Amino acid sequence: MSISSYISLYIQGLRSLDVATKAKDAEGISAKRSVVDFPIQSEVEAIKFVGRWLDISKMQVSHPDAIVGPRHTMVDPGGVRNDAVLFASPYSNVRHVLAVTCVTIPRLSSEPEVFLFHGGFDALESMTDPTKKAGFLAFLYPLSEAAKMRERLGSVDYLPNPK
Repeated sequence: MSISSYISLYIQGLRSLDVATKAKDAEGISAKRSVVDFPIQSEVEAIKFVGRWLDISKMQVSHPDAIVGPRHTMVDPGGVRNDAVLFASPYSNVRHVLAVTCVTIPRLSSEPEVFLFHGGFDALESMTDPTKKAGFLAFLYPLSEAAKMRERLGSVDYLPNPK
């Protein structure tokens, strides 16, 4: 399997989130929006979502004649098996799918709630070559010592180039 891009979202403190209801679910469902269930235990301390943008032509399927999706068992580069939900365009020229996994993980910190995101990485060739510029996106909530971080980094907000 070739991974061209991925994002990760970690959430600790699930009890702080609103509980989905059938009425809320029905309001938001449309041709462009749906509800995807990931069964998890209520006593879980934290969860991790990983979204992988996969090139269909490079995916290896154990039973190529079988109908694939939307739920599929995937094996990551480290050999770990996880159930994933696959999302693809309904058009015939589709070349990629979005595979989303959700797994339970140990507590991230002593904070009651943590929301951590990282992704948007440059191509692997740039990320692994120290002579090339490379970038990614990341954020953490809550951010401890935010004032000190602002002093160290300056603004982390997007500032458009002046015209």
